[in-house]
Amino acid sequence: MGSTGTHRYWLLLACQSAGVGIILWMGVPIYRRLLLGAPDTGPKLSVTCWALIALALVQPAYWMARRIPPVVGGGPRPFLGHVVQFLGRLTIIYVGGMFAAVFYVRYHELQLAFWREAMLIAILFSVFCYTKELERLGQALMEPADAAGQQPRNTRSKA
Repeated sequence: MGSTGTHRYWLLLACQSAGVGIILWMGVPIYRRLLLGAPDTGPKLSVTCWALIALALVQPAYWMARRIPPVVGGGPRPFLGHVVQFLGRLTIIYVGGMFAAVFYVRYHELQLAFWREAMLIAILFSVFCYTKELERLGQALMEPADAAGQQPRNTRSKA
């Protein structure tokens, strides 16, 4: 794979990271407003607009990046690979915990329209996709592709 594909992969990962960053950033105001009754003192851009921006960043970038193997230079870096995978799992745990807190603790107080529930599911799915991408990147860091840029060592056929 040429450097163009490698650069494209990192650009797509940056888009996904920006989208998930928005989800995490807007998660705290949503949590405070729904669970603690705090007034909406956040930015003037509505939560719906932020959610749509995040979805527009994560979903197309994730599905395009799936076609590009994450190529990392140098030898195996298992510690860094574990850190990347840990960050992915931590992200899904945080967002999943927030989802559980809102839906299981205060569900009876929520008045969500179908489109809001669908958007919430889409946001959760986007975070799941990002987690999958970080797992893939972490695996590539632990067992980098061979010199020809082929698949990682543990997935080669034994023929």
